[in-house]
Amino acid sequence: MMINKEQVKRTTTIKPILRPSNRERRPQWALGYVDVAPLSNSPNEGYAFDPMLNLIHIDEKWFNHDKKTRPYLMLPDEESPQRNLQGARHVEKTMFLAQSPVREDYVAQRSSKNRPEGTELMRNIKVVDTNPPNSPNLNRLDLGTYLRTTMELIKVVQASFKELDIDTLDNIFITLQQVMECLLKCEGGNEYKLPHMRKAKLRREGRFPDSLILASSLYEEASSLVLHF
Repeated sequence: MMINKEQVKRTTTIKPILRPSNRERRPQWALGYVDVAPLSNSPNEGYAFDPMLNLIHIDEKWFNHDKKTRPYLMLPDEESPQRNLQGARHVEKTMFLAQSPVREDYVAQRSSKNRPEGTELMRNIKVVDTNPPNSPNLNRLDLGTYLRTTMELIKVVQASFKELDIDTLDNIFITLQQVMECLLKCEGGNEYKLPHMRKAKLRREGRFPDSLILASSLYEEASSLVLHF
């Protein structure tokens, strides 16, 4: 395609159509990751996003061990391998999930047949928070962690985990906070262009943030919007 001097080449991304309920849920979810305490006594300094150091994103994705069409490099007199299955649904699949226990210590308030009053105990804390519907850009795994081949799946996943640089993870979580900030500006919509932060330059200069700061005015507007939904 020929481009003249007056034209600018741009790319666009197809985004999900958001229902009214989606637009309501998205700001609520994003505000849940903002510290409700301002940075100082001056409200003009804004509110900090949670650094998300204890946050785990799980992508419930099936990995197919084979695909319908597969190319082979063969000699001219070789026959193509015969591959038969009862149906496409019978392709062997694997799903990787992860979980990390979150617990708290507490003291028994009453005696029971199992333990006396005052016994120090431990219990699990439920911390599962599902993403808003039709919002793939609110899952860290869709913002920069991409999958490789499914051949020898377990070894490949382990290798990918070891190869993944810690700076890449930091970049993606900051990008997630950028997405949250943008959707709050759009009142829960997805009509935004993600701004460039020049993360590599910030890191070289020692100014890469642990978390982004949400402007006080935007926080107040978004909080008011959520109350009126």
